[in-house]
Amino acid sequence: MAQEKQSIKDFFVSYNGADKAWAEWIAWQLEEAGFSTILQAWDFRPGGNFVLKMQEASEKTKRTIAVLSPNYLNADFTQTEWAAAFRRDPQGTKGILVPVMVHDCRQEIEGLWPQIIYINLVGLSEQTARKAVLEGINRGRNKPETPPVFPGAIQHNDAEEPHFPGRAGGVSSPNFSEGKPTLPRPRLNRSFNPYKTRDEWIDYITANLREAIEGEASLGFYAEDVEGHRQIRILRNQDTIYSLNINKGALGRSDDGISFSNAVGRMISSGGINAWGHFKWDAAKELVILELHDMSLLSSFISGDAQGYTKEAFLEALWNKIRSVIENSDR
Repeated sequence: MAQEKQSIKDFFVSYNGADKAWAEWIAWQLEEAGFSTILQAWDFRPGGNFVLKMQEASEKTKRTIAVLSPNYLNADFTQTEWAAAFRRDPQGTKGILVPVMVHDCRQEIEGLWPQIIYINLVGLSEQTARKAVLEGINRGRNKPETPPVFPGAIQHNDAEEPHFPGRAGGVSSPNFSEGKPTLPRPRLNRSFNPYKTRDEWIDYITANLREAIEGEASLGFYAEDVEGHRQIRILRNQDTIYSLNINKGALGRSDDGISFSNAVGRMISSGGINAWGHFKWDAAKELVILELHDMSLLSSFISGDAQGYTKEAFLEALWNKIRSVIENSDR
């Protein structure tokens, strides 16, 4: 009996395959904090029965984390995973089902979901997201470790005349509230290295596309750096069904930008460019975004305005386009 208890894990991380990177990141943060997890990508090995493994994961874990996204809510098999956790705790008093939203899916939430409080990671920096996950799984009160600052405390020198609470800069204002005002911090642009950021994005895109494609027996993946650009090819039976070149440099002789060419074999300009953009700091989201001018990479029409993408949002949009190409080639 004691041996059976030892096999019980803390968390089963339930996710859709499109959100595998998020699921692994969440599981890694949990295990670094001392929790144990069951994750399909790490624990379901070749030769095992997928359905039985899923059942075992739901039964031999204390709690279930649902990696929320439109992909997750629209998938069939994920419904049985979160529903099993919900049945064990329909009132939510034990916190068995812990939703973690990684892509905005508030419009898709319906049925039982609106009544369940979720952890929201959309738009957060990595450090803030990690804190949100670890604080969110805590079943106790969300009491801070350090005491809050006394709102009415005003620091002054005893030898000096105390400052009048209603005086600001020596000018008295009848509209100035008593006590110390709480002013919002300015949202400033942060310094970052666009060249390093671009290399990180290229490797991130390549690694995730490789992982998605190599899981399909009928497909092949090829990536190589050729004359300053990353060449990506997806094959079916030795025939290229999707191609993409990721170039270091954008239009207008800007060598710190990025451009995409030869997408799906189509060229819409003399240089074969399908999209180009520059990396910018988004002060509101506190992260780097790609301001992309898209002509035919993600959409089928030319848009005059640039659209901002986070790294995860861009990969999702690109994969949706590639997936449609793959599915159409199979018909």
